[in-house]
Amino acid sequence: MTARTAEKTKKRELSFVCYMILEDGSTVPFEDLTEEQRRRFRENAARRLSENMSGYYTQHPEELRA
Repeated sequence: MTARTAEKTKKRELSFVCYMILEDGSTVPFEDLTEEQRRRFRENAARRLSENMSGYYTQHPEELRA
């Protein structure tokens, strides 16, 4: 492998920032949320996931394993 090929195949580290949209419409990086805001986010996400999965399995009961 040549130095040029090695340079092309070197993996670069990816980074990202996850922004949350708060109830007042403002955006905040996830890392900057307060513990209370994170708690509310987890509760809302769990509730929405539960509602969506319940709706899916209601429409597709054959997918539900006993």
